[in-house]
Amino acid sequence: FERFSSLSGIVVLRRVAPEARADFLAAMRTVQPEFTIVGLGPLPPGAPSYVIEHHVPGALDLPLFPGLDVAAIDSVRTELEWRGARGEAGAGAIQDDPSVRRIAEQLDAPGLTPMLEGFDFFLAVPVDAGGDAGRGETTWVAAPIGGFDEVFARSLEGQPTDVGMDLTVNLTGPAVTDASVRQVARRSDPPGTMADAAFSRELTFQTSGIDWTLTVWSSPTAADPGPVPLLVLGFGLAASALAGAVVLLRGVGRARRAELARLEVDHERVRAQGDVLAAVTEAVALIGDDGVIRAANPAWDRLCGRSPAAPGTETPDVGRPYLEVLAEASDGDLSLLAAAIERVRSGGTARAEMDVALRTDGTRWWCSVRITPMEGPPHGLVLVHRDVTDRRNAERRAERRA
Repeated sequence: FERFSSLSGIVVLRRVAPEARADFLAAMRTVQPEFTIVGLGPLPPGAPSYVIEHHVPGALDLPLFPGLDVAAIDSVRTELEWRGARGEAGAGAIQDDPSVRRIAEQLDAPGLTPMLEGFDFFLAVPVDAGGDAGRGETTWVAAPIGGFDEVFARSLEGQPTDVGMDLTVNLTGPAVTDASVRQVARRSDPPGTMADAAFSRELTFQTSGIDWTLTVWSSPTAADPGPVPLLVLGFGLAASALAGAVVLLRGVGRARRAELARLEVDHERVRAQGDVLAAVTEAVALIGDDGVIRAANPAWDRLCGRSPAAPGTETPDVGRPYLEVLAEASDGDLSLLAAAIERVRSGGTARAEMDVALRTDGTRWWCSVRITPMEGPPHGLVLVHRDVTDRRNAERRAERRA
């Protein structure tokens, strides 16, 4: 997986041997009933899968979902071709991100490379290439926020004129006191208003606490609400695919970087990460540099001996010091764990792992705590807790026999 050099962020992979596949699926579906393993390509007979349990995105934000078998990935091109075949979209920040330049090189797009520094972000959208129904190809396009109108104007040549589109960004947030909803671009060729349209669709997506809304509507005389060509940055995206499209936009340009920095408050990013962590079977806690828990998944609540928080709500431990919470469930000295956390936090080591004794519901058991730095902002640590009681008991039996 290290060969996929343009990926950033934190990925937890599970090595799944062919004979363990059924058991792994059954275990994951107890937490996420719709969980399935999606392969990117054929594997040699008997080869193991490497399945993503969760992905906390970093600077690039290629949205990799739990259940994706990445064993076949050997280039950015593979991932993008697969994404285009599924009719999905991807996006990422360009500025100060060398990964994007590597993407341009992987895509054999030398003309794109020199333009990167002048653009605010890039998008990959599925484009209808004609031919067989349902087929498409992934095409990259980049544009500054202020250049949307020009891109739209170029895209109108030879396109239907009975579809309207409105793209807005909502800059209202915890760090902004006054409401600020801004229209980024608008195409309003159909006669009549959106209220008079025969049908309309709306896609809302969020990144770093910023809400984006793309609304598309038809003319009042439109007869069929089936697939309609939508001009998204100059490329077609079927209206029927909007509901399932995942678009991640990060960063809106140098001119607005100061404004974005005020909006990128820590708890907004962690809240988004919590949606990803909810699908992880192992107990995971995200802590800040101050040692305070910023987010945790349902398995963390079970580790602490209580029922998981209701969907959409935070664990009651958010805002509490991690070591203080763990001490309440611990059956031993946590000084070595505290020292390991400090070593990783200060950059003394890339990661650390150690066993900790716990006592939940009167039962003594062991968990292994894996500590990994978290890409920021916000900066902090990811702590993954895995039950190793069986291993510790086996070691104890071996010691007694010796």
